[in-house]
Amino acid sequence: MCDVIFQRIRWSGISTENYHPQSRSTRHHVYHCHICHKAYQNAQDLRGHMSTHTGVREWKCGICGKEFGFRQALTRHQKNVHSQFRQQPH
Repeated sequence: MCDVIFQRIRWSGISTENYHPQSRSTRHHVYHCHICHKAYQNAQDLRGHMSTHTGVREWKCGICGKEFGFRQALTRHQKNVHSQFRQQPH
């Protein structure tokens, strides 16, 4: 295992991603798309990917009704498009 220790938890992936690029090719992907055969490390990512094939969008904006296949896409949309609706700090 890697001896590099990062001070912040959010940086913990840096060791694998940047210091050991060869590890990217040796990762085990266990969830495969039966349509295009892409591989994912978890079921949630595969489920989000499947929306590209099925057109089903699980995440809906409560303000405008736009639908998204990934929760992160909905969050980004709300931040960028509807930021004026967020409560302003006093």
